[in-house]
Amino acid sequence: MPRILLLFPIVPMVLFAYVDSDMDGVEDKDDLCPNTLMTDLVDLKGCTIKSLISPHHFTLLAGTSYAEDNNVSYLFSTLELDYYYKKISMKLSSSYYNVDDEATVNSDGLNDTTLNFFYRFNPLENLSLSVGTAVYIPTYDSSSNKMDYSASIDGRYYIDKLSLSTGVGYKIVGDTNASNTLFYHLSTGYSFNNNLYSSLSYSVSESMYDSVDNFETLSLYNYYSINKNWFGTLSLTKGISSESLDNTIGVKVGYYW
Repeated sequence: MPRILLLFPIVPMVLFAYVDSDMDGVEDKDDLCPNTLMTDLVDLKGCTIKSLISPHHFTLLAGTSYAEDNNVSYLFSTLELDYYYKKISMKLSSSYYNVDDEATVNSDGLNDTTLNFFYRFNPLENLSLSVGTAVYIPTYDSSSNKMDYSASIDGRYYIDKLSLSTGVGYKIVGDTNASNTLFYHLSTGYSFNNNLYSSLSYSVSESMYDSVDNFETLSLYNYYSINKNWFGTLSLTKGISSESLDNTIGVKVGYYW
């Protein structure tokens, strides 16, 4: 009996002698790669073999926007699916419109469906560039509506919590009796904290019809992260040119995984 009792004080001493600071299953004295992430699969020396976090990510967004222009009101319902893989991303989006015109009958239907491809890279530490292409699938019900294509490049420069961005693109319009168009934007944004980001943008888009003036808008965009998966956006847009909608407000809710 005395021999068994003497074993109990030894057990805590053995337990306290084992230290695994990064909790990867390899004791510190044998760990050649300290501070590995808990999501990493490690070898017997504590070095990363494979990250258990997938490089593939998705975002699903649903939202609605309301616009007024003279005596006409517009309601848009949007659905968007985004895919991210390292520096590459894709976006598939579509919207359904409803137009309420006091002078004529109401109308509704699908807008064109858009498929975007982006490649983002950082030539400088604080500079991010994104090269993109888009295909506009003619889901809008019109006999003259054909497939359209576009190419664009955007740049964003970061100064602490402030960001400055600009971009330009060119759209090849396949519609009957329509011209190709140029579009560009200037914007500035600010990250108030890890959850809230706001930006102010000025955008110009040429009309595909020669007799119609350019579309010019001023937009305020707000992004709020609810948690690691859920987020929401709020956008307010003011039409500057006569061809743009006077006022537009839009909200979206998104889920990231």
